[in-house]
Amino acid sequence: MKNSNEQLKMAMDEIIGIEPLVREEDKTKFLMKVHKKQKTYLVPKLLSALLFIGLAG
Repeated sequence: MKNSNEQLKMAMDEIIGIEPLVREEDKTKFLMKVHKKQKTYLVPKLLSALLFIGLAG
């Protein structure tokens, strides 16, 4: 059974390759984009909260 798993792994490595498909550069780029989006949604939420507090008070 173990031999068959090793053969399958070797076959997949030949097809896909042994290098990772996602590089560190890609991870960093993705995280920067996500972090930037979170900042842009903060301003409208903050302004809405201030407007609500202003109308309630």
